[in-house]
Amino acid sequence: MSHAVSAKARLMKFSEADYKTSVDRYEQHSRLLDDTLRRLCSEHPEHTSPSAVHVKLWIIARTYQTGIERKVPLSLVEKRFLSNGRRLDKLMAELRTVVEPLSPENLKTIVRLHAQIVKIVAPNASPRSFVSKYMHFHNSAVPIYDSRAAKTLRSWIRLTDDLKAFPITGGEDKKYAEFTMRFLKLYALVRSKRLPLNVKCLDHYLLWMNSKSRRAEG
Repeated sequence: MSHAVSAKARLMKFSEADYKTSVDRYEQHSRLLDDTLRRLCSEHPEHTSPSAVHVKLWIIARTYQTGIERKVPLSLVEKRFLSNGRRLDKLMAELRTVVEPLSPENLKTIVRLHAQIVKIVAPNASPRSFVSKYMHFHNSAVPIYDSRAAKTLRSWIRLTDDLKAFPITGGEDKKYAEFTMRFLKLYALVRSKRLPLNVKCLDHYLLWMNSKSRRAEG
């Protein structure tokens, strides 16, 4: 079986009914929380203010259980953010130029900025989930990396030749780059069906389907 056929077969697992249910659940239970975090980052985008950095780091890390503290203490991340505050502000300013709908071009920008922020947070580790979540609340077009969402995407979508046209030029987090490639494929499918769509709706759907799968497995 060709890669293209295999990928198509895997995508058949997508269910419009499940997706609509997931979007409804997100609107009812989670959207207000996410909007609150986005408002916090919108009102305090800077990384030269100790109070702004402290609040954003601790609330996002703890609310979304990012696991960053298993790799590096939050107090150390806070110090690194402040010591690189002007550079971070420039990176976030570039990030704000990215808007939905997602495309290979704007995902390349996201992946490149993600890699640079990872190096600031933990030069010798790979806190990809934390950095993607932190970026997301500064710009909701950023796909959130979560190991559960990544597992679901891997089971549905193989990286075919068209997806590999998204080049990794060096320095990027390969796992995050490949996650965004798969994410884009599913994003395009949902968009083609004219269903309600944004990055967070799709993120919530992937997590919800992963949870549903685990419950079915018993």
